[in-house]
Amino acid sequence: MNKVKNTMSEISIIGAIEENLFEYIRLFAKNGVNDFHEDKEVLRFISDINIPSMQSNSIYKLHFNENQNIDSALSLALKPFRDGKKPLFLTAGPSSNFAEIAPYLKKQGLMHAQTQRGMAMDLDSFNKELSLPRELTVKEVATTEELRQWLRIYTDGFDYSSKLADFIFNNYGEIFLGTKKPARHYIAYYKGKPVATSSLFVTGNVAGLYNIVAVPEARHRGFGEALTLIPLIEAKKQGCVLAILQATDMGAGVYRKLGFEELCSLELYMKLYGSSQITFILSYMKKKIINYLRSLFPL
Repeated sequence: MNKVKNTMSEISIIGAIEENLFEYIRLFAKNGVNDFHEDKEVLRFISDINIPSMQSNSIYKLHFNENQNIDSALSLALKPFRDGKKPLFLTAGPSSNFAEIAPYLKKQGLMHAQTQRGMAMDLDSFNKELSLPRELTVKEVATTEELRQWLRIYTDGFDYSSKLADFIFNNYGEIFLGTKKPARHYIAYYKGKPVATSSLFVTGNVAGLYNIVAVPEARHRGFGEALTLIPLIEAKKQGCVLAILQATDMGAGVYRKLGFEELCSLELYMKLYGSSQITFILSYMKKKIINYLRSLFPL
């Protein structure tokens, strides 16, 4: 990272982590099926599905200034979800001044769901070669069948209902399969079985890595590392100088091993309105149990 830090301050690298994420989110948020709104204070979108995710029912980019009544401004940002009885995820990154707004999030009834690590890597010094685990093959998603397989891995891997896979397939197909698709999406097969995914999204000379996940029975096999290396190698070919990602606890160790450094955190909050207070929780718990059972029978 030292070479990048010679030309980019740590603050600007953290800014790149957020800005690449915001641009990736806009791919979905600005799709015509969503109620999308963005101004200087907030980026939010509401979807016709009772599931909060990166692709549905989310708030990003909270920027309240010191002269505002934060409680009122936050309540206003939540109002469309509250009125429509829609669940939401709210991501508060470094630019959101999390320490200041955290008490207001709690006051509005939002529950802390997860801390993600904002990580970055200097691609000029990246020189690792790809060595795939035995019997693992990887390709870029190119057909509707591959997209369906990719989405099933994604939703299974992140403990989502298959309804989210159907929603993404039906509403965002162009993002994955269009002639001018804005991101590359990779799928891995182990002995012919679809097992892992990742995505590469480039803004300027910054490469964002997303959706790195394996199905429960295919974890701890080196598949996640392979699905991280492939977009990194492609990003370097494209002339990117910085790679960024947001890591969960499960993947952070793999990314550090590859050369990523942790620079910031992003706090994920959740609020459920209406029927989602029951349906989303039940669906999530069911998927967690199923995934635990699947993990007991590794491939």
